[in-house]
Amino acid sequence: MSLKELMQALLSGENSVRNDAEKALEEAKKTPDALLAGLCDLMHNTNGAERQMAASCFRSTVTDSSIWEQLSDAAKQGMQPVLLNLLMVVEETAARRSIEMAVSTIGCRQLSKAGWPDLLPALFQAATKGDEKQQISAMGILTSMAASIDTHVNQIGEALSACLNSQSLPVRLAAVKSFTTCVSTFDEIKSYVALLPLILNTLAMCIPDHEQAADEILGGLTEVIEAQSDFLVGSGQLLPLLEFSYSIVANDKLAEPVRQRATELILTFIESDPKFAKKHGTAFLDKMVTLMLSCMQTVTDDDPEWGVTPEDEEDEDYTMAELGASGLDRIAQAIGGTLMEKIAGAKILALVNDQNKGDWHNRHAALDALSNIAEGCKKKFAVNLGNLTHLILSHFTDERAKIRYAAARAIAQFATDFSPEFQMTFSDSVLTGLHQLLSDPVPRVRQIAASSLVNFCEDAAPALYEGKIEGLLQQLYKLLDNPAEKLFVKEDTLTAIAAIAENVGTRFVPFYETIMNVVQVILALPEQPEHSTIKAKALECASYIATACGTEKVFEGGANSHGKKILDYLRDLTLHSLDKSDTRAKYVVQVWMRFVQVSKEHFYPYLPVLVEKLCLQLQSATDLETCDDEGKFEDDDNVETFTLGIKGEGERKFAVHTGVVDDKRMILDIFAVLFEHVDAQLMLPYIEKLSEVFLPEISHFCSEEVRDSAARLCPLVMQCVKTRVDSGALPAEALSALMSKFSPALVNALKKETDVPTAASIVKHFTDTIAACTKNVFTPDEQRELLTTMTVLFEESLTSCAGIMSEHKVNDDEDERQQLADEQDSHEELLIQCSELLGKLMQTQQQFIAPFIEHLLPQVEVMCDVQKYGHVGVRLAICIFDDFLEHGQQFAINYYHGIVERLWRFADLHADCGQCCCYGLNVAIKFGASIQNMQGGPGLPPNFVPKTLALLKGMLGKKDDWEAAACNAVSALLSLLEHFNGQPGVSEAELLPLICQRLPCGGDELEARVVHQKIFNYVRAGNENVVGAAKCNMPAIKAIALALMKEHVEEPEESRLTPETAAVILELFQ
Repeated sequence: MSLKELMQALLSGENSVRNDAEKALEEAKKTPDALLAGLCDLMHNTNGAERQMAASCFRSTVTDSSIWEQLSDAAKQGMQPVLLNLLMVVEETAARRSIEMAVSTIGCRQLSKAGWPDLLPALFQAATKGDEKQQISAMGILTSMAASIDTHVNQIGEALSACLNSQSLPVRLAAVKSFTTCVSTFDEIKSYVALLPLILNTLAMCIPDHEQAADEILGGLTEVIEAQSDFLVGSGQLLPLLEFSYSIVANDKLAEPVRQRATELILTFIESDPKFAKKHGTAFLDKMVTLMLSCMQTVTDDDPEWGVTPEDEEDEDYTMAELGASGLDRIAQAIGGTLMEKIAGAKILALVNDQNKGDWHNRHAALDALSNIAEGCKKKFAVNLGNLTHLILSHFTDERAKIRYAAARAIAQFATDFSPEFQMTFSDSVLTGLHQLLSDPVPRVRQIAASSLVNFCEDAAPALYEGKIEGLLQQLYKLLDNPAEKLFVKEDTLTAIAAIAENVGTRFVPFYETIMNVVQVILALPEQPEHSTIKAKALECASYIATACGTEKVFEGGANSHGKKILDYLRDLTLHSLDKSDTRAKYVVQVWMRFVQVSKEHFYPYLPVLVEKLCLQLQSATDLETCDDEGKFEDDDNVETFTLGIKGEGERKFAVHTGVVDDKRMILDIFAVLFEHVDAQLMLPYIEKLSEVFLPEISHFCSEEVRDSAARLCPLVMQCVKTRVDSGALPAEALSALMSKFSPALVNALKKETDVPTAASIVKHFTDTIAACTKNVFTPDEQRELLTTMTVLFEESLTSCAGIMSEHKVNDDEDERQQLADEQDSHEELLIQCSELLGKLMQTQQQFIAPFIEHLLPQVEVMCDVQKYGHVGVRLAICIFDDFLEHGQQFAINYYHGIVERLWRFADLHADCGQCCCYGLNVAIKFGASIQNMQGGPGLPPNFVPKTLALLKGMLGKKDDWEAAACNAVSALLSLLEHFNGQPGVSEAELLPLICQRLPCGGDELEARVVHQKIFNYVRAGNENVVGAAKCNMPAIKAIALALMKEHVEEPEESRLTPETAAVILELFQ
């Protein structure tokens, strides 16, 4: 079969002929030199479909890197002039596109090796002097090659200028697309500012007759804003672009897609550079808010199906009314509540208070606006929350269903944004109103009422609505038990019941049987697609009810219990993989998670099935893939696509399967639950397999949640193994072997982590992992890598903190100052966690101390710069010094004087510093006692005892936030008494009465336990300085003891007594 005949066969309508031709083509690819030469010849000497097929086969062959590597150099060189000539002569669009893709792919590979010197000159020639098709092709190829040609910025700029000055709109559009890619890819783009007026002229040409073209240009400029907002800000063209985009949005004669694209451009800019928008565009923001409200007033009421169908959350075709609501939300989030309330507040209230009650659009727009800007205006709305809430509630009885719906949705938003104060203040009126709406004649209103209950219950104390629980559940049960009720109403009803159950806990027990019977009926519905969501919601509801009511109730009745039936149902779902379209697939892991916790030993028989299935699912999950087919995922809401420019490869498109990413997170979370709730002996056989599948996810490419959930497993697995080591079932070496797997994974993740809160969380998990180990489990290489990484983390966060503090001092914008404060908090939390990790290393891994002195101690000393890092930096430094003194052994001797000087200097800086300094002085007292007489040692600092004594006594007089500092001061005084008794001012007679005045100690439970143990030992010994002459202090001591014992019994986790001290108190006062 000749190559021409092969092309004809590939075009055949007969499957068998086409299949044979595809096999023949694969065979021909084994001799790529001959195949590609033949295809080049066919592209030259055929037309129409045959040329198109030849071009397509050529493209698919050369883009396969494995085939490309087999080509001879002569073949690679020989095809270059042929391809350039084809770009000049081929007319057919599809064939040209395939040739362009082939040229860009080959060009990216060859240019890096100087293997195609004629390519760029030819493309620049085509762009500046070619015809329309040649210019479009040149722009397309340059766009695809952008990542590989960033050293030719000026020549590309000239080519772009030529095409943007073309009389042909398609050429201009191709140039705009290329401009967008280049600006987003290149570093040096200042010269491209001159091209912006040409792009704006092109955009103006497109309105009103070429809306699709305008849509493409606006989309490209939006990408530029996302990638390089500073480029536009400094160009002088930003405000003209925003004004022109505004005119498009405001022109209701234009089609909605182009108006929405223009809206997106404006909103993207406001989000990208809110500081500029607030400083230079307040008038524009005012216009934009007014326009968004105007768009929201275009809501219609002409759909007879609206009231009996659910809101389609997957519908991406926004109306202008929906876009207006979303736009207000985004503007409020970007510019902050202070300015947004000033711009929008009066406008919204004017709409909702409109005396023209016949125009319901105004009321609807106002209610939706309140919903959408509430989060962004949280502080400002909180001041007037009562009036706003009553205003919304007054619309619960509006004659129009859409108004009632909007009001209930606004209440739901307020319940989330202003919790828990909202629930505490308005529970009676809100729940009364929602209860009424649950009986509304319109199904969608009933549905939103049930949904709003969910929001309300999330942060409501059960006592707030205890008298209404029964009435609400009865009404919800009626909806659930009504055969005529719409499924979508029942679905949200189940969620509302689940929310109440989670909130009220064991108070739900009286309703358990009634609701669970209905749940079982729902789960037994026929296996039909329309039932998958309500079954999923029923499973979720059952899991929350089970958690609320407890193991005994859930498994009451043994084999016939509701708990056993649900576990069997879950097992069957897990064994028979659900189709992606089945909603239960999204819920089953979460439901398992809750039932694992509540089922206890009832779950153990199901463990092998669950672990095996979840490991397989996690291991086989594909969450990232290359995406050469642009339309492959166009309609898949669970996929996000993005394009990367890869040097030597050109542009590559990737697809992220967000649904798979979410599944991974949930699977990792249930693994954590298994380790927390299942006996270590049962989990041990699965550790090797689980580690194999979860460790790679600690460096997951796009999800902070996945990375955090995977890192969380490290300490849980380590603790499981340690439990078996402690029981003698495993050798101690098992812990070192496990750390050799975990440490590299965690360190590698920290090196890559760009999200500061996630980095802080990973560091915390690392600390917990070390805490679960025995001593000295790190190899020298692991130790070195960890310390290097910690050094970098300290450097980066300290630099960021210093920069944020400097900016905070000069920034007078309230919202921006809050954002800066939030950023500062994130970096400080990371530093706190790093400090905790260092402390744990010094405590358990002694080999780290010497390298710590060399690599990190200088940075810790820098943190004591109050002007640069504030009291938080000082506190962290003091904490590290404390750990160094406490666990540094002989290494800390040479640093003892300097550390003590800092403890004295910073104790009064801030309450938190006071606590750390007093704790450190306690350590220093004990450490000082051991070195004061050491031969050749440094001895004590001058005036150590009197200076320390004076500082600690002064700390006892501080109140309020200084309680923890005073507690540590008391503990330090007791240590001073123990180790330096007899020195001036240090005696039981002088210190114990003073200490007793601060009892009971609090603010630091661990230190308070130490203090109370020592004091009550003095009481048991009858020390007169404590009990007083003739035991006159005993009534006061007894009152203190009873208060502490009451706390010990009622809240043992927060008790300020050790079990031994509690026993002493019982002995003394029983």
